[in-house]
Amino acid sequence: MEERSLTLEELLSKISRNCVPIILLDWSKIKGTTDFVGHFVPIIGYDEKNVYVHDAKSFLPISRKLFEEARKAKGTDEEIMYIHKKFPIVRNRKPLKALKSFFHYGKKQQCK
Repeated sequence: MEERSLTLEELLSKISRNCVPIILLDWSKIKGTTDFVGHFVPIIGYDEKNVYVHDAKSFLPISRKLFEEARKAKGTDEEIMYIHKKFPIVRNRKPLKALKSFFHYGKKQQCK
């Protein structure tokens, strides 16, 4: 276990190493409200503009800037858990394409 602050690029680089980060966000930042709402979500993809999370049966694109505000908000302590991935998370691909490719070509892999 390690305690330190990660840049967004460090966080996203873990995805390419076959891990799924589950991250605490201040969901009020995402929803545009004022009171802190802590919410854990898995990061399931990203591209140059957005970070994609899975929440309540849907894929949600969040701009990188808003994602950073929500993950670094007071009350989150920038908490992250890394979980062995069950489906591929591929850079610069939309989440649905990544899931479709997994169901056809997926392999179980370990976090590095």
